[in-house]
Amino acid sequence: MKNWVGKFIHNCIAHPLMCFLPKKWGESFHDWTIEKFWPPKHRITWDHKQDIIYLDGQATGREE
Repeated sequence: MKNWVGKFIHNCIAHPLMCFLPKKWGESFHDWTIEKFWPPKHRITWDHKQDIIYLDGQATGREE
């Protein structure tokens, strides 16, 4: 049921509102619906000063 409600709010409310809201508000609401109904399983961050990518707080290698 949560998946159906999430799809409805995201596709039938958030997408159409993006045309009428200021760009920052529309994108923020759109992204909020995604995070609210389908939260990410992992958190990925990048330290641009040291060029290190972190997955859930653990440094990961690039394997280049």
